[in-house]
Amino acid sequence: MADTPPKSPSRSGIRLSYGERDAAAERLREAAAEGRLSTEELDQRLTEVFSAVVAADLEPLLRDLPVPTRPAHPDGTPLVGGTPGPVRRSVALLGTIRRADRWVVPTRYTAAATFGTVELDLRDAVFQDRATEIHAYGLLGTVRVVVPPGVRVEAEGRSVLGPFGRGLETGLPVRAAGSGEESGVVIRLVGLAAGGAVQVVVREPERGVVRRRSRLRWWIRIRTR
Repeated sequence: MADTPPKSPSRSGIRLSYGERDAAAERLREAAAEGRLSTEELDQRLTEVFSAVVAADLEPLLRDLPVPTRPAHPDGTPLVGGTPGPVRRSVALLGTIRRADRWVVPTRYTAAATFGTVELDLRDAVFQDRATEIHAYGLLGTVRVVVPPGVRVEAEGRSVLGPFGRGLETGLPVRAAGSGEESGVVIRLVGLAAGGAVQVVVREPERGVVRRRSRLRWWIRIRTR
């Protein structure tokens, strides 16, 4: 009588790889960035993720979280993921800086304007991560952040003789989801408006129009790396 081949283990009983644990941990971090988990819950679940042995150990840790989606631009380019360039800040003095078109937004970016304007147009941008922090300083100048519907913006900064975050009171979140579907991308806007303004504008992406790239007005533009 021929030997009966051993049964294959169920998927839930297969031992986890390093990559599978890392993927589960990233899913938890995304959920925390979206406000679904508190810091304490995130820490507890991450500890359990990295001590998990088989796939079944991950199921109770991820069961109450939505299946992650991969938001993309209309042309199919992923909205999240990519390597940003070396420029991590825009500083305008007596002039205008405009960053637009397809660029990778790092997880932390600084924008400051004095007697000038910095405009960060993120409608066609790719984000390095789902959670981005922008440090904005309107010091007798204006910092304007343009986002498409579906991107959530949370504004929390200080205001001295100038509006911070669409003119709302300091500390109130700006929900820039509009009528579009939530993308899972969250921008946290922090900083200071002193005699100037830090604005958030929700605007649909332009269709069939070639947008002008960063441009210079007036005397000087400084972009510090």
